[in-house]
Amino acid sequence: MWSRWVIVWAVLLCGCETDEVAVLEGEAMGMRWRVQVVGGNPGEIGKAVEGVMRGWEQAASLWRNDSELAAFNREPVGKWVKLDERLWSAVTLAREIAEETDGAFDITIGPLVDLWGFGPERRQSEPSKEEIRSVMQHCGWHQLEFDEAGGQMRKLMPGVVVSLNGVVEGLALEELARKLKSMGYGDFLLELGGEVLAGGHTKDRRPWMLAIQTPGAEQGEAFSMVPLSGLSMATSGTYRHVLVRNGKQQSHLIDPQTGYPVAHHLESVTVVDRNCGRADGFATALMVLGPEKGRVVANRLCLNVVWIEPSE
Repeated sequence: MWSRWVIVWAVLLCGCETDEVAVLEGEAMGMRWRVQVVGGNPGEIGKAVEGVMRGWEQAASLWRNDSELAAFNREPVGKWVKLDERLWSAVTLAREIAEETDGAFDITIGPLVDLWGFGPERRQSEPSKEEIRSVMQHCGWHQLEFDEAGGQMRKLMPGVVVSLNGVVEGLALEELARKLKSMGYGDFLLELGGEVLAGGHTKDRRPWMLAIQTPGAEQGEAFSMVPLSGLSMATSGTYRHVLVRNGKQQSHLIDPQTGYPVAHHLESVTVVDRNCGRADGFATALMVLGPEKGRVVANRLCLNVVWIEPSE
């Protein structure tokens, strides 16, 4: 049986219950999401998804001027800002990943991403060295200060912009998973912006099977299939968002150390972890580090990683 409804923040959900699996789809934070719940009631699941996604949009969305993160980015230098619980959890996780990867994961490089033409405004020309140096002065973890006891953060230089897109997808899915479990649902597959969290099993009591896409291939063409149960999976790749300038392909992944798009030959990194936020952040960080440095970090942290490199 099919049912349809529009929830209050103008996202259309389609609910169905086929073979005792409820399937819901929608959009939040500029990304598509999909939820499958074994034995689920579409109505109550839709309300749960709405609450979680709306909460994260209000906390961390850069698409909304009234979000708490957008408000922080407008605050003057030196002013301590008490962060909401969601924002503080995202910042804390991002800092942990940054520390473990020697700064490869950096929540302040949004202006660099924009400078290279991967933001709201596209640019055809490559930025100059002077432009890159100028923007980099306002980027980096050293431009932020944290009050651990008070859960506060402040900027130390004008022009600092914080973006938490590298971890919020995973953290939103973790919160939704906790919500579903509290409602009595233990078997589900949650997807948001390419990140995946699998709880329990399919209706056939098997692990959920997830595909790792072959870089550059048609959507759905799998490089490998991964069974997931109680695990999360996140993929980052240089093939996903690219610009071609002077015959040279440039990735949206910017190295915080150089200010330039990553230039190694690694095409894709997939991280499998119990924590979806960690999988999300480390997938990005390992792509920035590249195959050599990335493997050193992954081995030290015992991360489960699928590396895709071009064949010789």
